[in-house]
Amino acid sequence: MYSIAPSHSISPAQTSLDTGATNYSISQSAQFTTSHHQNTDITIFTAEGDKVTLSSTSQFQATCATYNSFARTKGEFTWSRGQSLDLNISRELSILVDGDLDKQELKDINKAIKTIEKIMRDFLSGDIGNAVAKALRISKLESISSLEADLQFEQSISF
Repeated sequence: MYSIAPSHSISPAQTSLDTGATNYSISQSAQFTTSHHQNTDITIFTAEGDKVTLSSTSQFQATCATYNSFARTKGEFTWSRGQSLDLNISRELSILVDGDLDKQELKDINKAIKTIEKIMRDFLSGDIGNAVAKALRISKLESISSLEADLQFEQSISF
């Protein structure tokens, strides 16, 4: 869970000579931004010489900001409050098939893709040993002769 640390500013008290009133203001603002970007390119070659290329890109960014202000000027009180939420999400997927895939090839390709997703999760969570063990399972898929995968993941958080 992430917390937002507020910033405070208090202006020094000022005395107006014409009314004798004390003027002051207090404001608080906070902003939180999180984003992630993922690229996946997988090329699978079947034992029969077919080639399947899967490419996907996903991007997500969320920014949340709040602002609160309380002020007293010339004997009047003002309260200002603002909030904003900005979300940007995009996803793209392309699949290119060069050749004719039979039922067994489709089944093995599906297993390989699911295994790659699990490998990525294990890798990102720091479980490298389990990721390697799962990668070796792909070599047992008989209709797949080789596989190339390029997985990129970036995440940033700012307060």
